[in-house]
Amino acid sequence: MPHLRTMWLGLISFSTIVSIGLCLNCYECQSKDDTVCLDPFTDERKDIVGDAECDPKATHCVKYKTVMHLLDSGFITGRAREIVVVSRFCLIKPGASDGCIAVEGDGSFYIQCLCSTDNCNSGRSILPSILTVLVTCLTALWVMWR
Repeated sequence: MPHLRTMWLGLISFSTIVSIGLCLNCYECQSKDDTVCLDPFTDERKDIVGDAECDPKATHCVKYKTVMHLLDSGFITGRAREIVVVSRFCLIKPGASDGCIAVEGDGSFYIQCLCSTDNCNSGRSILPSILTVLVTCLTALWVMWR
């Protein structure tokens, strides 16, 4: 029985090391150049954009969403124009935590979401990566205490 426990711990450790050792893959696009990058980022759009292998130094995938309300010469209809730009790409930001921040400015705001698992910058929740960590930890505890 101790050999089975050792085998499970070795397998879990090996899986973690292998997933850490591979390059990160992120979606890379910008809605300024390609409207396919806009939200909602559906499975069909993901297939069109495809994922890109990041530089080995990349630590995160990022999604920036900027929304601007313009009251300029285009203000003919009596309503402000809304401009939305979404960018998704790889980022080198060692020590940064996964999560989102929102910054509001004069008539605009942007949201920056960082995540550190493959293709996590689709705009969906970071719950799957948290769930993976939780299941791995629970499995390791179960194997150790069995």
